[in-house]
Amino acid sequence: MGSKHSRLSSQQSADDKTHPRPNEKTQQTDEISAEARAEFTVEDIYSPDNTRRAQNLRSTDHDRFCKYRNYFKNHHMSLAREVGRKTSKSKAELLSWVESAVGPLENGEKFTKDEILEIAMVSVALTEYGESFLSKMYTRGELDMLPNIPLHTHNLRMPGQQQACRDSSDAANKDKLEAAHYIGLEVMLRLNERLPVEQRMGEELREILNHSSNLRLMLATSNQVLHKKVDAMLINAKEVSTILETETKPQRKISAREYDRLVQIAKHAQDEGFQSAMIAANGHYLYLSLREQFHRLDVGDRPKLWDIKKDKLELRQPPRSRFRSPSPAREPPRSPPSPAKKKDPERRMLLDSSEPVASEKKHHNPFSRLAAKIFHSHKKKDASAGRSASTTAANANENSRPVQTKVSVNRSGKAGAAKKKALVKTKEARKTKKAVKDRADKEESRARPARKAKKTPVHRSNQEPDSEDDLSDDSDYEDVDSDKDDTTERVLHVGPRGGKYYINKTGKKVYMK
Repeated sequence: MGSKHSRLSSQQSADDKTHPRPNEKTQQTDEISAEARAEFTVEDIYSPDNTRRAQNLRSTDHDRFCKYRNYFKNHHMSLAREVGRKTSKSKAELLSWVESAVGPLENGEKFTKDEILEIAMVSVALTEYGESFLSKMYTRGELDMLPNIPLHTHNLRMPGQQQACRDSSDAANKDKLEAAHYIGLEVMLRLNERLPVEQRMGEELREILNHSSNLRLMLATSNQVLHKKVDAMLINAKEVSTILETETKPQRKISAREYDRLVQIAKHAQDEGFQSAMIAANGHYLYLSLREQFHRLDVGDRPKLWDIKKDKLELRQPPRSRFRSPSPAREPPRSPPSPAKKKDPERRMLLDSSEPVASEKKHHNPFSRLAAKIFHSHKKKDASAGRSASTTAANANENSRPVQTKVSVNRSGKAGAAKKKALVKTKEARKTKKAVKDRADKEESRARPARKAKKTPVHRSNQEPDSEDDLSDDSDYEDVDSDKDDTTERVLHVGPRGGKYYINKTGKKVYMK
């Protein structure tokens, strides 16, 4: 825009009248760069429709309004700085200038001077770039990373913090002192402007520079003379190779007072609190730029101003990627899932299963399967032995049971009587079976010797043969001497291992000793 617009003189108004500027002598020559000299005329940016549109965006879509403003300030800094410089005017003068420059504001008295200037900037942005172009960039998210950069030192000042610094002082002449910044506002402002758009700091820089640790009270003469001279020295510091190529005069030596002032700036810049604040606000690039300016200064034989060993690891090298604050960081791209991904293994333990016994039946351990097999085989063997014993006893009882004849009733009219008769026969059969069993048990108990109440130890030498212990009630071994009277009735058999046995009255095998 600067290439196609002609600029009126800084001392000439729209009515072609020249007025001297009162602060022309005190104004620094580098305040306005050569690029900023090509500014605008009233006819180029005057658009009442865009001014109303900017005012409407501020009330209805404030996010879009702020991002349009940030785009204009970052991409047309010279024009934005010239608009922002009007803040030195009074509110009535500012409204009059905005009305003549971009268009009238509705109820402009309700806005502050900074809000009036922001509406003017958005109006100029709509006139310069067009709303369709800005809207497309806003939709694509290309305006999200742009910071709201400060354009003048008055945008970085916080009068409340400076007044608090003055009130907390115990000096008797504190009313005559000024709250100065250790790290100058002008230095950080200019270094921030030189960075690429994506590396600049925004409103967070204002909070960092106005921290209580960066403020101190000093005389106005020192603040206006020495501080400004040292700040200009830092801003304009160039590399030695560039100086040799462009200038024939040697670089001016730094005085002792200027060196002491530079030591103060470097000390507070390398303070742990300031470094942490710069890291939190994504000010890595601005911190590196300040360090580079210190390295370019020629201090002669005196100690170096900047000790890089005091810098934190995050500030020694520029970061690879940077996400602005307070804009959220973009999520890293997610890699697509692998097509040959294996299925997750099935869980062996059933969680919240309605059948907890099912998990216990499955033996996943081979040792548990073997143990279960042995256990079931022993159980099966005991059950088969019990069944064989009960079958033998039942057969013996059947042999001694009297024969009963079945009565078949063919007449249907006497079904109830037949049923009662069958029940009576069943009861009689049970009584007969019980009597036979009791008789057999009595005979068997008579045949067996009496069990001793207490077992005698085996190691006694005077132990008699007839006082040996019985192994158990269900043992297959019986004492031969106790059954001498019944030897004639026994039929001896030879077992598979050569042992002799006979069948007792209960049908059990009894081996001979």
